[in-house]
Amino acid sequence: MSEDVEFIISEELEETYRPSRPIQVLIYVILTLIISLVMYQLVINEMLDIKLAVTTLLFSLAFLFPIIIKFRTTLIEVIKYGLFGATILSIVYLLVTRVTISSIYDLSLLVIFSEVLFIELLHHISWRFRARRSKTLLVLDAVLAAIFFVSVFMFLQFLGLVIGGILSLFITIVFFYAILPERPL
Repeated sequence: MSEDVEFIISEELEETYRPSRPIQVLIYVILTLIISLVMYQLVINEMLDIKLAVTTLLFSLAFLFPIIIKFRTTLIEVIKYGLFGATILSIVYLLVTRVTISSIYDLSLLVIFSEVLFIELLHHISWRFRARRSKTLLVLDAVLAAIFFVSVFMFLQFLGLVIGGILSLFITIVFFYAILPERPL
């Protein structure tokens, strides 16, 4: 049986235990309103900057969407990827405007943090990127792992070429295994 058929069958079996589609949307809308009101209050009380509040709101909505909304339509997929894109853009904007990079260590930590956060959020949002293994995804994962290795090595270079290289390689192998899709070709 193909992976897609297995996934669809498991989704259909689980569907009877989930709330109906309108209830899922209602729960998501209520949580969106609650989070928005909390962010609004924090901004009004000057406990949080507006840019950070918007980024936090977008990240929360992108994180909660696949947990609450479990049905699949083209509109739902568009909303998922739209929330992902908006979250990534707001985080990048926040990092560019707020973080000062004074050394190579700061840059390498920023690349490591961003790469892990963005990849894991993408895995959380889309089952395709964490379940399907294709040649294109393997090449992309290898490129991301190479960038990760360079960043980790730049950060650990004070340990020396051999020890820093071995630790960087070990951490990169763990990272590559974490982002590797679950099912084989």
